Amino acid sequence: MISNNSNLKSISNDQNNVINKDVNNSLKNSQQKKDKLLKDFKNINIISQIPVTITVELGHKNITIKELLSLSSGSIISLKEKEGEHLNILVNGNLIAKGELVMIQKKYGIRITSIIADPK
Repeated sequence: MISNNSNLKSISNDQNNVINKDVNNSLKNSQQKKDKLLKDFKNINIISQIPVTITVELGHKNITIKELLSLSSGSIISLKEKEGEHLNILVNGNLIAKGELVMIQKKYGIRITSIIADPK
């Protein structure tokens, strides 16, 4: 019986050691996650102050140099896009969303209708 007790104590000590290691690892991982979140938050605060340019693209058309040189005040350029089509919203030249034109107190605005999931 004494040998059984010592085996039980040995197993019990081994289990305690494993549990203690797991708890310590969890605490270390928890602290590491906390540290990473804090670092990420600081990075977000830093980059959130960087200015960007938002452009709303009504449409486009390819023309020749000859057609370009013939343009003057009052010239009309017809675009490929049709009335009612969604407009492209670009940030620093990268397409990030689609939207529609709205009027707010005699000023133009754009209502975002969809976000581009994988901007390139």
